Amino acid sequence: MSSDAKLDSLAVKFRQDPVFWMEACLKIRAKGGALMPFRLNHFQKRLVEAVTDNLRKNGHAFFVILKGRQLGISTVCRGLMLWRALHFAGQQCVVAAHEVGLTRQSMTIMREMLENLPKPVGYPIPEILSDTRIFWQRNGSAILPRLPAGKSEGRGMPVHFLHCTEVDFYDTMQAGTWERFLGGVLPALPKKGAIFIVESTCQGRKALFDLYTKSLEQNSSWQHIFFPWFEEPQYETDARQELSERELELQKQYGLTDGQINFWANFSRQCGELMALREYPFCIDDAFSVSSSSSLILADAVEKAMARLPWPLQEREPLVMGIDPSRLRDSTGFAIRQGKNILEVGELPPSGDAVELAKSIAEYVRAYNVGPIFCDSGGLGGAFLDILQRQVGRFVTAIDFSERAQNEKKFANRRAEIYDRLRAWIDGGGRIPPNQGLAKELLSIEINRRKEGRLLLEPKHKLAKSPNMADACALTMADGPQGPVHRLYRPIEIKPWN
Repeated sequence: MSSDAKLDSLAVKFRQDPVFWMEACLKIRAKGGALMPFRLNHFQKRLVEAVTDNLRKNGHAFFVILKGRQLGISTVCRGLMLWRALHFAGQQCVVAAHEVGLTRQSMTIMREMLENLPKPVGYPIPEILSDTRIFWQRNGSAILPRLPAGKSEGRGMPVHFLHCTEVDFYDTMQAGTWERFLGGVLPALPKKGAIFIVESTCQGRKALFDLYTKSLEQNSSWQHIFFPWFEEPQYETDARQELSERELELQKQYGLTDGQINFWANFSRQCGELMALREYPFCIDDAFSVSSSSSLILADAVEKAMARLPWPLQEREPLVMGIDPSRLRDSTGFAIRQGKNILEVGELPPSGDAVELAKSIAEYVRAYNVGPIFCDSGGLGGAFLDILQRQVGRFVTAIDFSERAQNEKKFANRRAEIYDRLRAWIDGGGRIPPNQGLAKELLSIEINRRKEGRLLLEPKHKLAKSPNMADACALTMADGPQGPVHRLYRPIEIKPWN
């Protein structure tokens, strides 16, 4: 076979196989600064294969990437963008981020990749090659950086490949930035051949969460991929330490090596467990269950509250109980508080039987000699409240989260009001049990906006999991009739529920 025929055969292979092309043609800078051939890792290959497979099957590829830190996803997106622009005519490719520095970094890296392409392959040299634009006149393809800032950003601009990085930070520029940007670019994507990749360090239930939720819908154009950090070999350490029971549980649950769990434990002890779950999540639930910049209650405050020793019990402080009753498929959350201590918090299995549920709760009421009881008036409704009152032998106050707040000048509804009381109680030294499920729920409560200067929280239906235990804790902060004072803290053994 002649050299020209070999080059032609190679060109066909390059166009058909982006992984082969990137590893044969691209060079990237190692952490030490030296240029080296691009060898795709496990995560990068999975993403490229998923994109090409979806292009072949569906005609487009829309992906939401959920991941740990530094897995090379942005790097492979840059390589994939160059492959697309070089091998297909008229491709308008856009890399978008919330900061000029991030878009400029991407453009600089792609420019360097182009400058170091192997000469014999004979790719056309871009007529414009800068940090603000890459353009090939011969095939009409271009790569542009974008800041999703203006109200009309993205409208009227055809886009064939869009890579949005750190999307959960877009709204730090201006509220609603992500929604406006997405609304502008989606109509600009062609029905066939479009690639749209969205990735970010998760900041709670924001843009990434919304697209992940869309990916779960039937016949959705979006798909999600979760890349666990522990599948990356570099995340191990030889440093050994005594592991906690929870860390040993995590090691067993996810089949981690000693080096992997020690790596995660070291990061967790330096930065806090909740930060570790965000930066190095074990599962999708972890990624979306940690604090964001919009969280009403901050991660640091929750960690301090869990680490506090129990406050001395004051005899004349009543024990208050909060109940968030189940909704058939949902669990029932309950919490018992006295003064600055949450003494008990937990969940009961889903139940549509109001009588059995009331009996279960009555055991806790008698065990702790509970005084005031506050119950979410949703769920099983008024019938459950009547049955519960007969079981416990005292008045139960129904709380409607959607009703008007007692302080209407500061709060849009009752839910915002009592959650803000819970936040102030935690900030003021309140102690909660070291329950990671409760911690995740507390951090999932986010501020929606200030409605006419009044606090409004994100609605519950937007949460990945109903915050049953957090709701129960918040309900202990509601006003209501005072029950009998606490005389003795005497918990009893409660049998686990089948």
